[in-house]
Amino acid sequence: MGLKELNGKNIEFRITDIDTSEILPFGKEGKLICKGPMVTKGYYNKPEETVKTIDTHGWLHTGDLGVKMRTAIFQGPSTFIDVQ
Repeated sequence: MGLKELNGKNIEFRITDIDTSEILPFGKEGKLICKGPMVTKGYYNKPEETVKTIDTHGWLHTGDLGVKMRTAIFQGPSTFIDVQ
């Protein structure tokens, strides 16, 4: 999803298992993580918070639960991110 100037690849989303961090298939609820050039690389002058939030592969762990469908990611009953 994203700007056409970046071939729509500003942000990549994944839903991962809460306990194992494995990527979950469509329709399963799990942790929402994201990465890309438009996602922060860290917190200014807060290295401890950065390490807790962004893993060694650059994935930002949002703290939200979500469900990835084929066309959107749903967070709660009424919020979704269009991923087409």
